[in-house]
Amino acid sequence: MNRKQFMTLVALLLVIVAISVMVFWNTLVNWGTAPTTGARPFEKLVLNDVARIELTDGKGSVTLVRRDQAWVVTQSADAPASVASISALLRKLPDLKIVQSQQVGESLLPRLQLATGKGAAAATDGVGTRLLLSDSKDAPLAQVLLGKIMIKTEDSPLPIKPQTAVARYALLPGNTRVVLLSDPLSEVSTDAARWLAPPAPPTPPVPAKP
Repeated sequence: MNRKQFMTLVALLLVIVAISVMVFWNTLVNWGTAPTTGARPFEKLVLNDVARIELTDGKGSVTLVRRDQAWVVTQSADAPASVASISALLRKLPDLKIVQSQQVGESLLPRLQLATGKGAAAATDGVGTRLLLSDSKDAPLAQVLLGKIMIKTEDSPLPIKPQTAVARYALLPGNTRVVLLSDPLSEVSTDAARWLAPPAPPTPPVPAKP
């Protein structure tokens, strides 16, 4: 082997080593950032700081804003929002856990209703629902792309077996792995009417004096 062949072989070995180091490093990075089963992605969320809730999917959006200690639905001319519905959603978030995490190809995301809805896909049923929470200065506090709800079919002798919503697929910011959250978050909806406060009961008439 002459000197030129030797130098070529050394250069080739250096390239192989460099590629191996890059692959190893990327693997470590992916392991370090991958969602961990049992982790609570919203455990640091301070509920009292939330002053704006935005929900957006391929069919529409709804924005709930807290003004003067009262929640309103902006798409309904700032009509009063249901505090009970908003509280039910917010209280669930800090306790949400990741029960499963896996890498899913982009072509399969619509099946889990986790497509981003960009371009022509915006009107399809495979688009996820983006939940964005902000503070009173519109600074983002937390966000997540919610997808398909997992349904559990119960054993039953009846012809129609009862089904229960038990979890929900989601994508967390800055990560391409699909996670399964421990609650279906069934109250999430972009229908503004579902967030309106119930009408006040009618005032009973004052009885006439005898």
